[in-house]
Amino acid sequence: MSRIITVERRRQIAHARTLDPDALGPILGELVVEGNVPVKLVATLLDVANVTVYRWMYGAVQPRDPTTLQRLRRLVTVLRKAKRANDLPLAGDDGQRTAQMKNLLVAHRPPPRPE
Repeated sequence: MSRIITVERRRQIAHARTLDPDALGPILGELVVEGNVPVKLVATLLDVANVTVYRWMYGAVQPRDPTTLQRLRRLVTVLRKAKRANDLPLAGDDGQRTAQMKNLLVAHRPPPRPE
């Protein structure tokens, strides 16, 4: 079951963004909350625990693993592109939002990385 992001938690994300505007975790937090993206799906995509995603969103810790950082940057790019294209927020239950997110990942994926 998903956690409810309270007004206080939204403030915490905004405060973390103010403290470090370039921190990926709070950027992700804003995009996830505004886009109604399931945190469980984000955690699955990044191969981390749900609680880790929440800790990043609130600015409690920063991701350090290079592979995770690369995945996180790419996910943030997809979410930003989807937001600009007005494909967010997602609607429906977790299953419906997961299906919508899979479509967004294909539609808005960044170009391949040079080898």
